[in-house]
Amino acid sequence: RARAVLRLLSLDESRSVAPGTSGGVQDLCWIHHASGWLLASIHGPSLLCIWETSNNPRVLWMFDASPEYLSCLRRDPFDDRHLCALGLKGFLLSAVPRHDSDISLKEHRIVCGAGDVAELQRLEKDISAPAPAPALAAFPLFAARLCFSPLWRHILYAVYPRELVVFELNYSIALSVATLPRGFGKFTDVMADTDLDLLYCTHADGKLSIWKRKEGEQVHLLHAVEELMPSIGTVVPPPAVLATTIWQSESIFRNIDKQSQDLAHMQSSQSMIFDTKSHQNMYQGTMTYLTSISEDGKIWSWHLTFDKSVSSKKINLGTSNHSDAGTSNPRSNGLDFTIKINLMGQLHLLSSTVTTLAVPSPSLLATVALSVSFAVHSSTVRGLRWLGNSRLVSFSYNQVSDKSGGFNNKLIITCLRSGLNRPFRVLQKPERAAIRALRASSSGRYLLIMFRDAPVEVWAMTKNPIMLRSLALPFTVLEWTLPAAPRPSQNASKQSP
Repeated sequence: RARAVLRLLSLDESRSVAPGTSGGVQDLCWIHHASGWLLASIHGPSLLCIWETSNNPRVLWMFDASPEYLSCLRRDPFDDRHLCALGLKGFLLSAVPRHDSDISLKEHRIVCGAGDVAELQRLEKDISAPAPAPALAAFPLFAARLCFSPLWRHILYAVYPRELVVFELNYSIALSVATLPRGFGKFTDVMADTDLDLLYCTHADGKLSIWKRKEGEQVHLLHAVEELMPSIGTVVPPPAVLATTIWQSESIFRNIDKQSQDLAHMQSSQSMIFDTKSHQNMYQGTMTYLTSISEDGKIWSWHLTFDKSVSSKKINLGTSNHSDAGTSNPRSNGLDFTIKINLMGQLHLLSSTVTTLAVPSPSLLATVALSVSFAVHSSTVRGLRWLGNSRLVSFSYNQVSDKSGGFNNKLIITCLRSGLNRPFRVLQKPERAAIRALRASSSGRYLLIMFRDAPVEVWAMTKNPIMLRSLALPFTVLEWTLPAAPRPSQNASKQSP
């Protein structure tokens, strides 16, 4: 809240080298130690550091993994002292800080597919980034990510561009490898659901694939594919999805509710009867929230719901067109459910050009906190005005290119509470003049529509807007007057209350 820098950790100053020599920061991860929380970081292409972040910040330990390219860090959910670092070439480092300020290390190797190995070798030859650049800057199109299983100890999941690997740390062995289905974009990240035995993988083409573990095995099957970049309201080609994360709060609430129910059962005087088929209903009514960031500066909030399927047909892979994606039967492993994804909100960080701005008038009746954005127009928004506290009216236009010429004017009312968009003043043919500006009365009941070299229209902004009259006014700028403030009566002091 103070918006102040609490600690500034500079590896170049700690090593007494020139600024920029250590390279950029690739990833960060908190781990626990007897003395408190330590911060692990990847600097440049291959340097792993662990920092003391107390009043005297300093580097406690460094490990140079070159010639490997370190990609990401993750903390073990079963042991908050334990972290793993993954490299682009399959190098996997397991590290646990000890009480004597030393680090216990164990190196593993994940065998990557021939296609990924060949691609990385080709990219190394064509590398254009400066020498100390981290892996993300040196190889932006080649991703290697991992995550720990929150349900199975010593199990972690790693993705390379064309493979999903289930790896067992105790025996240092890959338990299964799932190859990327034909027609899919490359893997960019993997996340494990904190309660359900599901994996969420993001792809370079903006899709989200959902994988379900096969009963009795550490093998994951593709269950559904959804879009993280809607085709409606986005430019072509669509912006890339930079990062995606799962909300942890829903899992916490579910666990509290489950523990409360278990406690109520234990305190009950009646005998407890357990449902042996409860695992088959574990997905029913479950919700998961995701947040994604796209390269156009937007933050997307997604809501996933899981419901029991009513049919025994093959799985539905959302909006995907992939020919070989739906070859597995959801009943084959004893669990049958469907997944629905909904866009709950969107926050624009104003990375693109702002064309217009409107501020609502103060109101004693209601206030609206605008925390989402809406894709309303297919072309540049030329202007917008508030209609009270919960509605916006906006307009855009485009010029007709045929011989007849003219303009197509588009006016839309957006309700911020419901998210509904309603066009009005819809004409079948182009008009001679384009809309110049909008002016709304302070109450939002009336609207002036001004045109270029055409009469001004006065509209009553009811549920179904009505045009009241057309005025040929010789003005280029108009504005509504504010209502007069009521004045106290001169003899008000003489009146009894």
